[in-house]
Amino acid sequence: MIKRLFIGLFIFFILSVTTAIFAQATCPADVILAIARAGSACLNLESDQACYGNPPVDALSFANESLFAQPGDRVIAENLQALHTSLDDGFGFASMRVQFDLPARSERHVTILLFGSASINNHVPPRARIAITSIATLNIRNQPRADADILAQVGIRGGLVADARTNDTQWLRVTIAGTGNSPDVIGWVDVNSISTTENLASLTVADGDTVFLHPFQSMTIATASDDARCAGTPESGVLIQSPNLDTPVHFSVNGVGLSLAGTVFIQGDNAEHMSVLDGELLVDSQYVPAGARWNQGAVEGFDRAELAPLPINNLPVRFVLPQPLDAAEIAAAEADYIARNTPPTPTPAATAVDNVCRYFVRRPVDLRAGPGESFEIVNSLSADRRVVPILSVRDANGAVWYQLQGSNWILASAVEQTGICDEIPTSPASSAPPPRTNHLSLETCESSNGPIRAGQTVTIDFVPPAFMTLADAVNATQFDPGRIMVENQRLRVRVSQPERIANERYVRVWSATWIAEAGTYRISGDRLDYEVLCDITVPVS
Repeated sequence: MIKRLFIGLFIFFILSVTTAIFAQATCPADVILAIARAGSACLNLESDQACYGNPPVDALSFANESLFAQPGDRVIAENLQALHTSLDDGFGFASMRVQFDLPARSERHVTILLFGSASINNHVPPRARIAITSIATLNIRNQPRADADILAQVGIRGGLVADARTNDTQWLRVTIAGTGNSPDVIGWVDVNSISTTENLASLTVADGDTVFLHPFQSMTIATASDDARCAGTPESGVLIQSPNLDTPVHFSVNGVGLSLAGTVFIQGDNAEHMSVLDGELLVDSQYVPAGARWNQGAVEGFDRAELAPLPINNLPVRFVLPQPLDAAEIAAAEADYIARNTPPTPTPAATAVDNVCRYFVRRPVDLRAGPGESFEIVNSLSADRRVVPILSVRDANGAVWYQLQGSNWILASAVEQTGICDEIPTSPASSAPPPRTNHLSLETCESSNGPIRAGQTVTIDFVPPAFMTLADAVNATQFDPGRIMVENQRLRVRVSQPERIANERYVRVWSATWIAEAGTYRISGDRLDYEVLCDITVPVS
């Protein structure tokens, strides 16, 4: 009996040792193969996509739906709420390419690799978006207010995409994509200056203080640590790499603001360990150079031996893992960073005399259709805007008015001058006729060149809802050529060529020309079930 027990224990010991030796022999190869498979499965990953690299990986949408089924599956990153990799029965590996605050058209992205036992939660839910079209020159302002600074302008019939609205739906938030190193322009447009066929109520409510974030620009990370399967294999964690060392990207992890120009490896239940493998990192305002790690608020040299097995070859930008820094080297790197980012004290220079002629307004001012207070207000200017006077006229009360490029009129006392300017030509008020041409939009019933006057050649137009395909736009006039009527007079209609706007849609403009006469008119435009009309009065000249 004792002999049998001894033989059984001996066999169990031999099997245990053999199993351990076999596991040690296969461990590095299995993990290295898993990393290579993940790289192959996620090859040529596009921006704003997440990819299932190697099992096991779980991905959940904001509707708590599972998004991944097998390696190689890809989803839009915006739809992803949570991503989790595991060491259960494999070496989980997932990849992402996201935008953060990089310009949308820069063709650059941030790469995120998630492996081992790690989780990421996205705190930026997907936003509804709708296509809008400008029906006049569109001012994009930095706040949803009519007196806010103008960031950019879009011409008439320009296509934009709105992704948020104010609570009263009077202002829409839009983005103009930047290119190269130019940032995206994010601002607000007046809803009365746009047209759309989509439901504005579907947009998220925001205000001027709402921070605009891209997917995963605010996230939570949690990982295991000290869990390498065997020597030569990486511990669990998350690698994040910016596109280069010159342009930092900004995001937050577990509520901590980060600015990264390079590559960082993040570990811990609360992302409390951040090792900088290349470039530099700001954790809030704390500087961490390559060769160091941020460890719960302290900056210290990292452990190169622990980091050497990381799958850095799966990243798009290659680099050599640096040697760890000591305290003196970290202090020297921080001093260099401060010196590089401290503006030099300007050297006083002789004041140059600027003789260039400039006209501008110091305060907000109204523009009128003619030289006098009796003319209608047709536009307004914000403070410090440049103007170009082309004619000076004195009204019946003795006040001087300037006609500006674009035909609008401004009170001369509101205009200031710098530099040396030529004298502005003067003319009696009676010899300052209204503009010969004008434009009337049937969507807004507003004229673009002051009030419509008798004798003006007026271009009247309307823009039906966008066409879903180019073929629909091209064939539109065959189904219904459209009509523009002034009372019972049918005008000859012209139709523009199809113009592409957002979301692969196309618009065409129906227009006609009318010689205005004094009187009151109902002007209408229609095509199929789209109809617009305006009631206008043309005063006697």
